[in-house]
Amino acid sequence: MFENENKSFSFKADEVSNEGIFKGYASVFGGKPDSGGDVIRFGAFTDTLVKGGKFKSSIKMPWNHDPNKLIGVYQSFEENSKGLGFVGKLAIETTMGHDTHVLMKMGAIDAMSIGWEPLSEDAMGKSVDRADAVEIDEKKGIRYLKKIDLWEISPVTFPMQSRAKITDVKSVIECAKNERELEEGLCEAGLSRNAAKYLISKSKEGFRFEKKNENTHLLAALKSLREVNTEIAIHSMINNISK
Repeated sequence: MFENENKSFSFKADEVSNEGIFKGYASVFGGKPDSGGDVIRFGAFTDTLVKGGKFKSSIKMPWNHDPNKLIGVYQSFEENSKGLGFVGKLAIETTMGHDTHVLMKMGAIDAMSIGWEPLSEDAMGKSVDRADAVEIDEKKGIRYLKKIDLWEISPVTFPMQSRAKITDVKSVIECAKNERELEEGLCEAGLSRNAAKYLISKSKEGFRFEKKNENTHLLAALKSLREVNTEIAIHSMINNISK
């Protein structure tokens, strides 16, 4: 399961060539926490770049995080003091690549979002402890992402965590035994704290059902989350626009 994060950075239309080459930043280091409550540490992408992404074959370029809609390739990456810079090339001979290119040129598409998870294996094949990859400051409500494994980097319309379908976090829900654990799991899966709380507030009935029947898995909560998937997307979109 990968985690679609709200880490969006604009690129200018004049940085998109007629041949489909474009550049920008997939993420930046430091600064204030983003809308997901995260701060990315300098050097967080070093290992994943060396090994070629999560699957060691390349970091993919899908449209809107959809693995079935590849639109090009990344030609190079540069991890500098600002963040993770990239140069990509759209497959303008394909329908999706051509359409994306046209929309980028006119400025309709101007944001990027990463699909990621905490690094579990470094570039040398050595296991990485979760605590070494992600540091959580519970008092401040901030996650410090120190080692990130990339699946993909997507040009997106609305770069927000809740665009990931609720069924993608099924394992998180099934393992949670109470509301607190579910909230933490959803945040680890890439949702902001507010979005996680909103999901849980919509799933109270499922929790009550589980407690009454003394079940260990929150399948009823999963059903509730599925039912409000569309509502959550709309809610998060409004939040994103109003910020």
